[in-house]
Amino acid sequence: MTGALLRMKATAARNKLFSYRFHSRFKGVVIALFLITYLAGGYLLLREGFGFIQKFVFVGDLLLDRVMELFFFALFVMLLISQALFAYGAYFRSKETLFLRTLPISFDALFAWEFWESTLLSSWTFLFVSVPMLIAYAEVRGIFFSFIGLFLLLFP
Repeated sequence: MTGALLRMKATAARNKLFSYRFHSRFKGVVIALFLITYLAGGYLLLREGFGFIQKFVFVGDLLLDRVMELFFFALFVMLLISQALFAYGAYFRSKETLFLRTLPISFDALFAWEFWESTLLSSWTFLFVSVPMLIAYAEVRGIFFSFIGLFLLLFP
């Protein structure tokens, strides 16, 4: 039954992508410029900041590691809150879920589907926010190439 839900979402995504050709090209250019500026600017600023922190005698590496740990802890807490909000909306407030409950889909399959969908919707920002930081951290610590290989292995 999840195959039917997956086909439904794929069709909706394809229709949404098809509708973008009726939008302004300027809108797409502005969004692309923002993404490139954010990723490049975030990387450059974080690389300089991490380089500055690492120059502290005796505590630079330790402080840099603690900054990363605090960042990922804060990101994890925000991810939990985001997941809870998305899940509440998907389980109890969504018209789509009300409609899907009328179909011959088991409640377990519907719950699992909504759980994974809300997880995906709340988690994409994790990669968007953390990629410049992780790349800058890997470069400053001198583990760039091994880090990139591991990153591509974990997030295909």
